[in-house]
Order: sequence, then structure tokens, then C-alpha cells
Amino acid sequence: MMRYSTVFSFLIFITMATSLYVPSTTNANTLHERDATWPNVGKYHFVNCDDDITNSLTKVLTTLLHALNPALKDAQTSHSHPTGAYEIFFKDPQNAAFVATVIQNITAGPAMYPSGAHTTGSPTFICPKKGDMNVRSPDGRVGDAYTQCIESSTAARYLGPTPWIILCPVFFAQPALPPSDSCPTVNPHTNHFIRKIPADKTTAGSSVWQNQMWILFHEMVHYYLYAQPGYINFHPEVYNVNHAWALSAADSLRNSENFVFYAATVYANCTDWPVLLRENERELLAADRDGADVVDEDSDAVAGDAVEVSRAEFDDSPGQVNF
Repeated sequence: MMRYSTVFSFLIFITMATSLYVPSTTNANTLHERDATWPNVGKYHFVNCDDDITNSLTKVLTTLLHALNPALKDAQTSHSHPTGAYEIFFKDPQNAAFVATVIQNITAGPAMYPSGAHTTGSPTFICPKKGDMNVRSPDGRVGDAYTQCIESSTAARYLGPTPWIILCPVFFAQPALPPSDSCPTVNPHTNHFIRKIPADKTTAGSSVWQNQMWILFHEMVHYYLYAQPGYINFHPEVYNVNHAWALSAADSLRNSENFVFYAATVYANCTDWPVLLRENERELLAADRDGADVVDEDSDAVAGDAVEVSRAEFDDSPGQVNF
């Protein structure tokens, strides 16, 4: 999920703060049956989006699928020759095949079958309109999807275990593509990535992912991770690049933003990496939210534009979807 605010309580990029749900199995099946009529890029479809938005999304998604090729090749060789990007964001070369499979699935778009799914299909992007669909939030409130998008300042959200990804109005306020200078920079004195001002609007490394292309990828990673047998969601997710690279090898495979940082930095040919830490040192880094180069993601006293992206759970309580 992606969220914006001027004074934000953080979890910038992928928080599950406000979960959107498509509640009706009947309507879920209706959506699935109509997929042949929806605009598409390969196996991915756009639903309820205006023509100009669909055209823009088509360009962004097409660019993304090409942009993932360097990361796919990198992951396919990292089992024997791990690169700097792989070592920082995934640690263990034995997991390279898993990382490569997730990325390859996204480039191809196959339909998967998440446990508990009421419907399946390749990821489908939905543009909610006011009054179109009822949703349920984590605190049990049922309401209009568009209204909850606005109230939560959310930009995008994956609705597990369905193929649906909600694109809220805030999503379209983001740049379509990443800037040319989005590579994070390391402060050698702290061994942290630094927050580059003004490019990193919210936290260290945020310029990497605060754009439509990598937001789409983030949500697609949720879908393909969710479909893995025995998958257990990592919560709370982390979006600060320092917190992401501080995760253990196991946790990094369950944090969607690690895939984003990995693919984005490979795509941008980034070369500046922190010194790899031992397990206990990574735990200290993950707990360090007050360092000079790290924005405190839990603080509500920081001004700026926050973006939030998340994975939510499907709910089959009464409701409706009208597309």
C-alpha cells in the first residue's frame, strides 16, 4: 500500500495500516469471468480505469517488465557469483533461485493459486471509483473503497489472496518512472545509506521507489510471494533502505521492498553498498531508528510526503463490487 501525508506517521511504502477488501465471492467470480474484456499488457489487466490512465499504465508496466531483465539475470547467476546488490538485499546465495523465480513470474505474469483464494488469475489492477465497491478495513469497518483510499492517503494495495491490486488516486500523483539518479549513497562513517535531500522525500532510499513503476512491482511481488507454498507474511514490513538491508536472509525474502530495492538498484547500475554485517549487527541496525542518516519511520513529527504500499487480506463478508 502507498500513502501520502504532509505530516505522516510512517511505514512509508508498504504498510498494512488500512486494508482494502473485495468482500463478495459472487462478485469476485464476476470480475474473473469478465477478464477477457479488460485492457491488458500481456497477462496483466486493468479494470475500471479511464482510457488515459490505462494508456499511461500500459507504458509504465511495459517499461517495468523490460526493466526487470537485468535483475532476473543477476539473480540467476547470484547462486554462484552473488553481486553487491544481491548480497546486500538477500544475503544468502542459496536463495538466489527463489528470488529469480519471483522476478521471472512477474515478467511472465502467470496465474497463481494462493492458499484460500476465492478466485485466481494474473495480477489485475483496479481503479476504484466512488461507490463502486465495498471494502473492509483491519478494524472491521466496511465502507467505500475509493473513500478509504482518500481517508488513508493510500496509493496502492494488494488484496490477498486474490489477483487484485487497488490503485488509489494518490498513486497517479507519483512520477511514472524513477529518476535517473536514484541510486542510494552510503555514508562510510555510519555504514548507512544516507537520506538524500530533497530527492528522498520521506526516508533513506525513498527516491528509488516513489514512482509508479516500482510501486506496481512492489504489489506484484506481494501476489507472487503470497502464492508460494507455506508463505508467511513478514510484518511489519520495512521500507527504509537501511532497515531493509538489515533484515536476515530469511526475512528479506518475505519483505516486498527488498525485491524493489534489489531490482531497482540493479536496473540503475548502482555500485555503492554498505559493508555486510554479522547477524547481531544487522539486528542493531534494524533497531537504530535515530541515526543521522535514517528517518524514524514511526515518528509523526516529520513533515514530508509519505507513500504507502501494502498487502491486505481478502474477506468474504457481505458486500458488493459494481464494475
